[in-house]
Amino acid sequence: DALNVLVALDIVERKNKTLRWVGLPESCNALKGGSSEALSGAEEARLLAQIRAKQQEVERKKSMAEVLTGHFRHREALVKRHDIIPDVPADRRVSLPFVLAGVSEGAEVDL
Repeated sequence: DALNVLVALDIVERKNKTLRWVGLPESCNALKGGSSEALSGAEEARLLAQIRAKQQEVERKKSMAEVLTGHFRHREALVKRHDIIPDVPADRRVSLPFVLAGVSEGAEVDL
């Protein structure tokens, strides 16, 4: 229950059936831009390092998503090509599973 969590975090106090707002802890106010005295220099540096690490992780995952989206589009284009040209000769068909490699023109690929 959310109310019990707020009571456990000393954000609200409950006496019988009445609730009294106590407020957010000082560390939360410091993170929002309030009093920075609540955080020590080491604590603030640690939190900033965590933020930077998470931002880098998000960027890495965005680039991976872009790569996977490109792979998906290439695969869909191949399937669409086979739907448009149903009578493709057997020597020009791509059997599933297949490997789709994007290389520059004129590159040699050994399988």
